[in-house]
Amino acid sequence: MHSCWRLPSKRRSHFLSDIGIRTPMPPHRPLPHTDQDTATMLADFVVSIDHGQVVVHGEGEPGAGLLWTDEHVAQGFAWSEKLLTLGVPDHDGECRIQVELVPEATVSAQALWAVQMPLEVTQPLHVGALFERHRVVVPNGRYALLYQALPGTQGEAYVLRLSLAATPQPAFRILRTGGDVTADAVLRRDAQLLG
Repeated sequence: MHSCWRLPSKRRSHFLSDIGIRTPMPPHRPLPHTDQDTATMLADFVVSIDHGQVVVHGEGEPGAGLLWTDEHVAQGFAWSEKLLTLGVPDHDGECRIQVELVPEATVSAQALWAVQMPLEVTQPLHVGALFERHRVVVPNGRYALLYQALPGTQGEAYVLRLSLAATPQPAFRILRTGGDVTADAVLRRDAQLLG
């Protein structure tokens, strides 16, 4: 009889990613906050957030990061046309990142904070932490990107949900304060690239 050593599935996923192997997205799960017929989950993964930021940029764009000011911290994000970074308060453990397409961006009743900004997609995106990003294929177009944090569900510190709603006129908005998001209105619509 042949036996094989196996790590528990969650640990196996982390071990494989630690050695550079990306594991497939978990099987489709129902979306608890929207009608399943109207939302499409594009990515769902767990990462260790470094430097308190989630990074989003096009595949061919530099993703070194943005220089944050006190205004960026207060509004919860730093934005440029090629790159955006989303703030995550200090926490212990990992976070789950979800990227979804929705017909309309709606803040969850459980959201700890929520902000919205424009995102123009012309190529696949890279989404994740500064040192661990995942490729996410999103149809080309203009989107309102709703970034909201929910309490963690499976031992994660937070579920960080990025909801993309196609719209010709996406706007910058603070939808819910909480965590490090203390500004009631957007303070900065630009940020300087690092390097």
